[in-house]
Amino acid sequence: MDLYGKQREVRAYSRVVMLKTLKRPFQVVWVFRRTQWIALFTNDLSLSVTQIIEYYGARWKIESGFKELKQDIGSQKSQCRNAQAVTNHLNFCMMATTLT
Repeated sequence: MDLYGKQREVRAYSRVVMLKTLKRPFQVVWVFRRTQWIALFTNDLSLSVTQIIEYYGARWKIESGFKELKQDIGSQKSQCRNAQAVTNHLNFCMMATTLT
């Protein structure tokens, strides 16, 4: 499969399970990565195992992009918990970046 820009061999196991708390079926895909199994969940039962793994791989690229962006604007070390504080901190970082 094509994962992280390369053809890779992936060991995976899939099972459809019923979650009692949400009262609906979910597909769980376990992927072996280096030394441990990682579980990926989806409620879209029409997706193949390959598609699920590729979607999670693309999602990881987005997350690492956000992390890099936060480092560039200086908001990585923010410990804000409420929405208004996060917005204020982000606006301040953007202003500081613009001024410099």
